[in-house]
Amino acid sequence: MKKIFEYTDYREWLRDAFEDFKQRKTVISWRYMAMKMGADPGNLLRVSQGKIHLPLSLIQPAADFFELEGKEADYWAEMVYFGRAKTDADASRSSCCRRRNSSSTVTGTTTPSVP
Repeated sequence: MKKIFEYTDYREWLRDAFEDFKQRKTVISWRYMAMKMGADPGNLLRVSQGKIHLPLSLIQPAADFFELEGKEADYWAEMVYFGRAKTDADASRSSCCRRRNSSSTVTGTTTPSVP
């Protein structure tokens, strides 16, 4: 699995992290993960499918479930805030976006810098 810092979409990272976890520990399901995080299993699956956003109250439980600490946990939280942003102003408040905007631009696109 790629490092979390290579992602800009928290939903994509969540799907990949789930699949990676599943390969390492065979007894895993969205229902099990939701139970451990105190979340609704159906809603967690809909988050991974891009249908709804992750509730802010589940940022830390998800970080704990996937054993994210320090900069990884901070980056995870920022990805969620950035992904939930409804306006450019909301997005610009996210350090994920600031990091992205300060990186080099190639053919009109930006690539996030790794902390």
